[in-house]
This record gives sequence, C-alpha cells and structure tokens, in this order.
Amino acid sequence: MGEVYDMENKTELRKITTLERQILMYEMFFTCRYIDKCVINQYFPFVDSTDRKLALPPAAKRMVLRDLKDLCEAGVASYKYNKREAWYESLPADFELKIPADTEARRKQHIEKLNFFCRYIYEVSGLEDDLTTKEMEREVEFDESVLDFKYDTAEEFRNAVQPRSDYDVYRYDDPYVVEYIKLRGNTTIAKIKADFGVLEKLGYLSYNFDEHRFQANEDLTIGARQTFDLVKGADGKFYI
Repeated sequence: MGEVYDMENKTELRKITTLERQILMYEMFFTCRYIDKCVINQYFPFVDSTDRKLALPPAAKRMVLRDLKDLCEAGVASYKYNKREAWYESLPADFELKIPADTEARRKQHIEKLNFFCRYIYEVSGLEDDLTTKEMEREVEFDESVLDFKYDTAEEFRNAVQPRSDYDVYRYDDPYVVEYIKLRGNTTIAKIKADFGVLEKLGYLSYNFDEHRFQANEDLTIGARQTFDLVKGADGKFYI
C-alpha cells in the first residue's frame, strides 16, 4: 500500500518523517549560502529537474516555510529572504532554543528533538578525520558523569547492551556513542538505538564491522552532499 521502490537496486524505499525531512532541510541550509527554487528542487525533487520553468508547487513553498519555522525555533537555522532575487540567504545559527512560552508540549518536544539531532550532526561532522587506529584501540576511561543512566561501571554498561542482528554491540567507548551521550545526557539503550537508526537512514552514519564502531559515511559528512537521493512518491511524500 503506497510502496515506493528503487528499481535499479530492487529495494523498497522508506517514507521519511517530518523530523527526518527537517534534519535534511537543516543540512541544506548548512551547506548552501543561497537557496533558491533550483537548490530546493536539487535536494527535494518536487518537480522534474528538466522542466525549464521549474515552478515549484505551492505545497513546496509551504513545506519550506513550515520547516524553516521549526528550524529557527530549534535555533539551528537563521535566514533572511531576498524577495527581489527570490532566494533565502542562510545565516549563522547559535543552536539556542527559541521556543515560545505558550508552545504546546508535543510541539515543544519535537523542536527539542530537532535541536538535538542537528547539534549532534554538527558536532560529529569532523570527528572521523580526528580518529586514528591508535585512538580507537586505546581503552577510553569510563566516566560515570557522562554515562549517567543507571550503570555504575563500564562492565555493567557492556553487559546491558544486547547485540542485534546487524551490529555487534553499541560500545560505550565508541566515539560517536560517547558524543551522543554527552549531548543527550540521561538516556536509555532503546533511545540510542532509535536515534542511531534515524542517523543511519538519513546517511550520516554506518556501522564499521571491522572496527566494531560507527563511522561517518564517506563523502556524506554534513556539507559534502549535493543531493539526498530522495524520491517523491505518488502520495506527494519523500522516500529514501
């Protein structure tokens, strides 16, 4: 029902959620200084790119404005619109939440989650270049203040993490997991698995079976992509 397939690789594509789309929207505004309809359509293919007029539908404009509102409240994007040139100019963001006081709880939770994901992606975007084999092999000192969720020792943490079919384990000394916990604070294994699932789906991280750790996908570090390889379904939603 409403399935979308990658015919070249014979695989079923998955619909992206609003949160996932907004994370990608953040990357587009991080990557590009000026964003016009051509850039938007390059990352979010609303219409056939061979269309010379390239007139984005009203739904596209509404989506961009809604997403920008959320990104600005999350403190991860800032912009000004040039009406004459019909483009958005991306400005530096401070990552400080700007949620109105009367925001209802569910929306506030969404904005906070958006802030977290964008901050995490920003913080680890250069991490892979800093890692060496020697650094990966050394034992990372267990820090109870960082892993502050019911485990008193590194051994307890390792024992609590259950292997899953496509990974060995989530290692407590994996640099990407450590950075996640530093930002997330008090968390659970279930949340780690769910959030890393989002990061993998969107192409930011993959699991290195040889080194038993996560790694940034080659040339998919934030700012490096020129497209998200999204597919627009018949339902008007995007799939990846």
